[in-house]
Amino acid sequence: MECGYARYVGGPCGGSQQSPHTRQCLRIADCSKDIRDYLGFLKVGDPSITSEASLLLARAGLFGPEENHGNITICPRHRDSHGIRWRCNRRNCVCPASWAVHGSVKAERPITKEQSEKLLNLTHVLVPVGSGIGTTYRKRLTAESKRAEQSVGSRNTCRKCPQDVLDLCDSFLNLSIEERDHSASMFVPEEPTSSSTT
Repeated sequence: MECGYARYVGGPCGGSQQSPHTRQCLRIADCSKDIRDYLGFLKVGDPSITSEASLLLARAGLFGPEENHGNITICPRHRDSHGIRWRCNRRNCVCPASWAVHGSVKAERPITKEQSEKLLNLTHVLVPVGSGIGTTYRKRLTAESKRAEQSVGSRNTCRKCPQDVLDLCDSFLNLSIEERDHSASMFVPEEPTSSSTT
C-alpha cells in the first residue's frame, strides 16, 4: 500500500534499512527522531528546521505550516530516504541548469529550507534541503528573491488605492484613443490670459 508521502516524492514504499520487513506507516506529525546531529553533519544551520517532521515536509516541497500536512502518512522507506539517512552525493552546485548555467561549480554551502522553497518557485524543480549551492548562485537567489518581494509589495500598494480611483482608471482604459485624448485635455489647466485694463 502506498503511503501519502509517496504522492509528493514518488518512489516505491517499503521497510527501513534497519527493519526491512516493518512497513507500518506513521503520520508525519508523529515522526520525532532527533535530527540535531544529522543537521550538524550536513552543516545545515537552519532555524526553520526544528523537527524530523519539518525536515521531511521540506524535502517533499511542502513548505506551508507544519500542522497543515501532519496527517500525511509516511512509510519507513521514505522516512529513511528523505529523512536522516538522506545524503547529497554531489560536491558541485545542484541548482537546476535551466536557472544556473554552470559547469562544475563547487558547492560552498548547503541549501536551506527557505532557499529550497525559493528555487522551487523560480524553477519548478525541488532541490532538497542540504544539497550544495555555489556562492554565485546563492547570492543570485537572494537578489532575485528580494526583487520578487519588492514586486509583490508594489502590487499590494496598488491594491490600497481607493476604489473610486481604480474605477476611474478602468473606465479610462475602456475609452477609444480619441475619447482618451479628449478626457485628458479636460485635466490640463488652461493658460492664464492677460487682460489689459483701461
